[in-house]
Amino acid sequence: MDKKMQTISFPAPDPDMGTLAAAQELAYREIKVIDPTSSKFAQEFRNGIAAKVKELNEQRMTITRPLDESKANTIALFRGPILRLETVIAQVDNQILEFNKRERLRAAEAQRKVDEDAAKERARLQEIADRAHEKGQHSKAEKFQERAVSIVAPIVEPRIGKASGTSFRTNWTYRIKDIDKIDRKYMIPNEIMIGQICRSLKKSASEILGPGIEVYSEESIGGARTSTKESKDVGIDKTPF
Repeated sequence: MDKKMQTISFPAPDPDMGTLAAAQELAYREIKVIDPTSSKFAQEFRNGIAAKVKELNEQRMTITRPLDESKANTIALFRGPILRLETVIAQVDNQILEFNKRERLRAAEAQRKVDEDAAKERARLQEIADRAHEKGQHSKAEKFQERAVSIVAPIVEPRIGKASGTSFRTNWTYRIKDIDKIDRKYMIPNEIMIGQICRSLKKSASEILGPGIEVYSEESIGGARTSTKESKDVGIDKTPF
């Protein structure tokens, strides 16, 4: 893919940014909203700051927009080949893991058979030892009993190949079988749906959501990206969800 080199220029930052912020922080401490006049003054004060915040954000984005575009182009350039190669890896991994599963099942079945054969041989030798005891042939009985105890099945290992640079891990996960039987402490409230119901039904949302969720409103001041909110409780519990 042919991509032209992009030159990114960075505008000089406002040298007074820190000084301005410090000054406004000091000025804020002098503001006391006690009546409509002081409230109006406070609103004009915060709107002036909001305008400066907007200006600074625009300056910031003149730097970050070209970077974002350059990054997006770079990601797009490599995305296709990487996804294709990762698909190949996933398909090969699936074949390897399926083989490992079959091989472990084969080894487990082979182990079961040798364990069964060993148990039968132990039982046969023990039976000979028991008959020898009954006949008073104690030396013979002890000999066959020792042989019976010594019979141990060999360990059958799965024949799984391992190349340098690869490793096999056992990852534990889960699947839900019956949602009604899940312990409550593992259930997460659907906060997106709860928020949508509150915005749609407002105060009446408490009738739908039930007593376990408090529904309340917050008043915000427009004119800036960040806003100060005033809570108006509607409910019993004052802990916001």
